[in-house]
Parts: sequence; structure tokens; C-alpha cells
Amino acid sequence: AGWAPVPSAASDRVVKLLVLAGVFLLLRQAAQGRRETALRWTWAACAVLLAAYGLLQRAGFEFVPDYAAAGSAKRVFATFGNANLFASFLVLSWPLFLTLGGKGNAWKAGRAAGVLLLFAGLLLTGSRAGMTALVVQAAVGAFLFRSELQGLLSARGMRIGTVLVMAVLGAALAAQSGRPTDRMEVWKATVR
Repeated sequence: AGWAPVPSAASDRVVKLLVLAGVFLLLRQAAQGRRETALRWTWAACAVLLAAYGLLQRAGFEFVPDYAAAGSAKRVFATFGNANLFASFLVLSWPLFLTLGGKGNAWKAGRAAGVLLLFAGLLLTGSRAGMTALVVQAAVGAFLFRSELQGLLSARGMRIGTVLVMAVLGAALAAQSGRPTDRMEVWKATVR
């Protein structure tokens, strides 16, 4: 019996997140072969389209009037209706680009462009939870795949890369700190 801006808003978001996570897990458990490849490409294509839609929202091109009224130009949320939910989708989606086929430079450039588009979408959500999840995801991934990373990068390159990633994410988090939706302000307003 807590406060919510809309009745059952929290449970609605939890259900949507659980469905999203369930689809992600089903994709991971799909049968090997062409079907799995098709599912990965479909998921990646949808992620790119949604991230592009988020960039359009930020630029002021909103095709759904209710989304414009909700402030989609300030914190993008694509078709998810919630910036944090969209951020969780993007954080779950970008690792798929590492598994997509193709070995030429054009394939690598396409995957890199897709990942950069997803990261731009993540930053535009303004979701501190999403950015924190990305940092945790990167740390866990670096720990789990440290032997592969050591083969690709020198120790110095890994340290420089880590510092650069932390600096960019730290700057993004600092830019979001003055947002009027800071938790303490929300809590204080609900107590009054």
C-alpha cells in the first residue's frame, strides 16, 4: 500500500521487465544453428531501431502524442514508456553484437556502430541505474573473460581502456546528478 503516480505502476514495470528478461533468457537457450542466429539478428535489429527511435525522441521528433506529453525529449524511452526500462533493455542487448557473425571490416564497423548507437541511447535515457548496470556488467564480463581480453589487449591497454570507460560513465552520471527526480527529493515530497 505504497505511493505510486499511477495505480499499479510499479507492478506494471516489474512485469514488463520480467517479460523482457524472460525473452532474453529464451533467446540464450534457443536451439543452436540458423534459428538462434536469426533470433540474435532480429533482437539486434530491434535494439538498433529502438535506439534510433530514442535519438529521434531526443531531437524532438515524437510520433506518439502521449510520449511527447510525458517528456520523451528529456529522457528518452523509445516505446517502453519508462527510461529505466529502456535502459535495462539496452544493457541486456549490446552484448549480442559481440556474438553476431561476419569477419570483414564492414561487419566489424557495423557491429561497432550498433553498439555505439545503443550506448548513446543508454546515455540519453538519463538512467543512473542503467549506467550502473553497464559498469557492473562490464566488470563481471572482464572478470569472466579475462584470459580472452589479455590475449587481445596488453595490460597497459586494458588499464587505459578501463580509465576511459570509467571517466565517460562518471561524467555521464555526474551530469545526471542535478536532475529534479533525485530520490531524496522524491522521498521528501512524499513524506510532506
